Amino acid sequence: MSNGSEPSWHNLDQEGCFERICSSSNGLTSDEASERLERYGPNVLEEKKKTPAIIRFLEQYNSVLIWILIAAAVFSYLIGDTKDAVVIFIVITLNAILGFAQESRGEKAMEALQNLADPRATVIRGGKQTEVRASELVPGDVLVISEGVRIPVDGRVLTANSLKVDESPLTGESKPVRKMPDRVPEKSILSDRTSMVFSGTTVVHGNGEVLITGTGMNTEIGKIATMVQQVEDVDTPLQKRLDTLGKQIAIYAGVICVLVVMIGVIANWPLAGREDWNYWILAGVSMAVAVVPEGLPAIVTVALALGFQEMAKRHAIVRKLNAVETLGSTTVICTDKTGTLTKNEITVKKVILPSGEITVTGSGFDPKGHLKMGDLTDVKRFPNKVRQSVSTLLTIGVCCNNSRLEKEDGMWKIRGDPTEGALLSLARKAGVQATRVRMSNPQVKEIPFDSDRKRMVTVHMKEDGLMVYVKGAPDEIINRSTYYLDGNVERTFSADRKWEYLGKNSDMARNAQRVLAFAYKKLDGELDDYSKEDLEKDLVFVGLTGSVDPPRPEVKDALVSCRKAGIKVIMITGDQPLTAMAVGRSLGMVAEEKNVLTGKELDEISDADFMHMVNDIQIYSRATPAHKMKIVSTLKGQGHVVAMTGDGVNDAPALRQADIGVAMGQKGTDVAREASEITLTDDNFATIVAAVEEGRKIFNNIKRFLRYQLSTNMGAIILIILAVLLSTTYLSKELPLTPAQILYINIIIDGPPAMALAMEPTTSDVMKRKPRKPGEGILDRWMIISVIFLGAVMGLGTLFLYWMYDPRSLDGAELDHAQTVAFTGFVVFQVFNVLNCRSDDRSIFSIGFGTNRYVLAAIGGTLFIHLGVVYLPPIQEFFGTAPLEAMDWLYIFAMASTIIVMNEILVRAKARYADPEEY
Repeated sequence: MSNGSEPSWHNLDQEGCFERICSSSNGLTSDEASERLERYGPNVLEEKKKTPAIIRFLEQYNSVLIWILIAAAVFSYLIGDTKDAVVIFIVITLNAILGFAQESRGEKAMEALQNLADPRATVIRGGKQTEVRASELVPGDVLVISEGVRIPVDGRVLTANSLKVDESPLTGESKPVRKMPDRVPEKSILSDRTSMVFSGTTVVHGNGEVLITGTGMNTEIGKIATMVQQVEDVDTPLQKRLDTLGKQIAIYAGVICVLVVMIGVIANWPLAGREDWNYWILAGVSMAVAVVPEGLPAIVTVALALGFQEMAKRHAIVRKLNAVETLGSTTVICTDKTGTLTKNEITVKKVILPSGEITVTGSGFDPKGHLKMGDLTDVKRFPNKVRQSVSTLLTIGVCCNNSRLEKEDGMWKIRGDPTEGALLSLARKAGVQATRVRMSNPQVKEIPFDSDRKRMVTVHMKEDGLMVYVKGAPDEIINRSTYYLDGNVERTFSADRKWEYLGKNSDMARNAQRVLAFAYKKLDGELDDYSKEDLEKDLVFVGLTGSVDPPRPEVKDALVSCRKAGIKVIMITGDQPLTAMAVGRSLGMVAEEKNVLTGKELDEISDADFMHMVNDIQIYSRATPAHKMKIVSTLKGQGHVVAMTGDGVNDAPALRQADIGVAMGQKGTDVAREASEITLTDDNFATIVAAVEEGRKIFNNIKRFLRYQLSTNMGAIILIILAVLLSTTYLSKELPLTPAQILYINIIIDGPPAMALAMEPTTSDVMKRKPRKPGEGILDRWMIISVIFLGAVMGLGTLFLYWMYDPRSLDGAELDHAQTVAFTGFVVFQVFNVLNCRSDDRSIFSIGFGTNRYVLAAIGGTLFIHLGVVYLPPIQEFFGTAPLEAMDWLYIFAMASTIIVMNEILVRAKARYADPEEY
């Protein structure tokens, strides 16, 4: 690194930079890179110090719900009920330990996902391009950058082809900065150092190579303290809603407690003594404990962490937590075609030249195959005119191309754009070596491809002067061509002749072939004599290639799943309409002409007219990123929840505007990934559908254990209120459940089954239901009915068990026995109820008891723990329990099983009376 006595990197020439950092244009060797990684450390910014574990543990007590329990413990202690006070404090501590453990587990899960999402970078090591994690980059590496890449290091520009970089995160400059290899003055300010690129900035145009001079905290951005911590923890809307629910429950708990105490005091005033006061305060404390769902935050953390990990296994990295909730509401998925619906294994199948037509054999990028013309399979034996035209077309295809075709582990792979890779494979099939062609045609200028211009232009130095090579969309190239090549003769390209080749283009497109056109132009003077527009007009048309990209086999089934789930799928592609329609039909999409709209037609339609027809369009062809914005905004205006896929820099606005942005992890740019909520590591449409399915499952599982826990709380509330109201007539003043027992139920007994519900497998009908309505609350109408209904069954059933033992005439051990029957009855009610809560609209008998082994394990574990509470003397003393007899257990199980019967009635009522759109 430079110091005050040495010239700065931007002021050194390239040789000086290589010499100082001990590297070369061939980059470092693998051993050198490993040694430097050891010396400089990983290329990451140091994070702020994590909150100490003890502080994070104490933060578990910072909850309104926990404060209520602490207050209940204090009141219990003040009225002399030391045992309940101790139990409450112990269980609060256990809850804090559980919450801390689950929070740590969630953090580890998110760290693992961040590691999976660690961006890749292309470097030259040992003279060969290779991909490494951005965190493994070291000073001295030669980094290859291209449009859409977020630069992860500081570096000196070595080569630049129309290279422009957005440096606004670092300098605040809104306009992209043109980068060049030329030295700049020593005292240049940061924004004027055009020979340097900086970490945190983004390539918006062109490509180039960079010598890495700084990594991690030794970059310019690493020196800015405000940008050291880049990731903030944000609660999801779901977590915010649950937090609001917790506060509402706290308010209800306070009101109920006060009312219970006031009713008791007023009813017995002025005769009430200290013992009566204690009873009513204890009843109020019991109500507070009964209302609070203490374990809910920990269970939500578990459900989200498990869901994110499961999504990662299915190749979907969730970058923004609100995506999980939004996924369940998705009504429209707008998807790219190439690489998402298709395999992205592009193969040229046809070459059309003015001098003849050629078919191509082989598949994928493997260069095994032949160019065939009739019976001839050797290009050298083709007619002279055809051979000359093929040679020119392949030269253009190889030179107007930034990709590489390489063999790794016996497999042919592409470094770069797959369409360009298919041209390199075609050249190899014809016996043309790309390296030799590029060496004999050195490039002096490049105008990169973009989705608006639909073409790429390169200028090359030849022995007899400069040559312009162009490839791109057939209509663009043909309309810009004045001549066509017939063998080695340039002939005038008449309008009729142009229509002929536009017709051939349409024929190939109808057969689902992606068509490229090729042209060239000789320059008479110096390059500076020609403007960009001059380079792209009066071209000489050479020919067309038609390539195929087979659909992914799993996509067809995924599209069927979407239709059943009420999700509309829209294809947005840069291909021409006929190609898009052919691919759409092969996938089973509705692809009639009335369902297809081109980008040009979209530009000519008013917003009002488009609003009326947007629901009928399934394919958009020749679409640009700007069209994506219009499509998304219009669909959202119709009330749809839109997921949008994208991979390019210009896709970022549409990804941000969509309800869920889905970026491609393989071919996508860093800009697209940062603008999205989800990144697909396999670029596969089926993965989007899998993510929607997983998102629905996570939300459903949260509703399952929320239903389970709230029905438990409702049962305890009903039990305590009725016990208080009947205490002077039919029951003893001793409550059926003590505060310690209620807390034990809410934490120890509720916890394992609730966690098991968070692991409930995906049901077969989860993708056969309509999307959840946006903004729909967690507690829908039928869930509220279910909570009240099942809670009432639990509360009344437990009260009946207590009443059976006539507690009015009991005291001492006998009263403990009656309370233990009620206590155990409530626990067994929960054991049966967890089976009910596995589904809100299906019978447990149709689901099957063994389809979630975690639930069975949780039931067995809770019953085993409860046996210890009932029969082990030290624990009996703690919870005030007494041993039960066989007949007691018979009564308990007979009564508790009624909740299964009552739930079956509820399920059938819902099936008969509920609106299907409610669930």
